[in-house]
Amino acid sequence: MTVKTVTQILEELAPLDQAEDFDNVGLLVGDNSMEVNGVR
Repeated sequence: MTVKTVTQILEELAPLDQAEDFDNVGLLVGDNSMEVNGVR
């Protein structure tokens, strides 16, 4: 699973259009194409 896939799943649960102006949303640091091996 890639970072992009995880991001897409999270955006389904919490759509970006529902964010407030002050919310930092989406991938802020990293690479969408990297493989996810675990979550801490």
